[in-house]
Amino acid sequence: MTFANGMRNVFLEMLSRQPSEYTVTLEVTHHGPTEFKTPMFFAEVGSTENEWNDLNAVTVLVESILAGVNRKKKAEVAIGFGGGHYAPKFTPMEENIAFSHICPKYNADKLDLELVRQMVEKTSDGVDLAMIDEKGLKGKQRVMIKGLLEEIGIEFEKV
Repeated sequence: MTFANGMRNVFLEMLSRQPSEYTVTLEVTHHGPTEFKTPMFFAEVGSTENEWNDLNAVTVLVESILAGVNRKKKAEVAIGFGGGHYAPKFTPMEENIAFSHICPKYNADKLDLELVRQMVEKTSDGVDLAMIDEKGLKGKQRVMIKGLLEEIGIEFEKV
């Protein structure tokens, strides 16, 4: 279960405080879906001990989380399909859309109706639409994903 608008609000806080030596990005879903009932999301600093020990970066992250979870701003919620691990097409869209689960190109062949349903059902603030990174998927993946979305009644936009 995830909370798309909460994650978006933390993301926007991180953007506004971002240290110049860091890039703030979304990451695709890779810790779930899980069976946890409490909505959650991950916010992290880098992926090595150098970043983890950067007190300035960690302080920015903590301050962004504290400020972001208290923001009440809401945006349309989308699930995403395509692209790489750091969601290059979807990251800049986060200003206007709150993303919940994102399935990258490298996992798109594993999708089925049940997983797409879980992406929707395990978004606590509901899903308004799906975004499909047309160039970030193989042709057969695009066709399959569009069919699954149509089957469960989720409108989609191409980016």
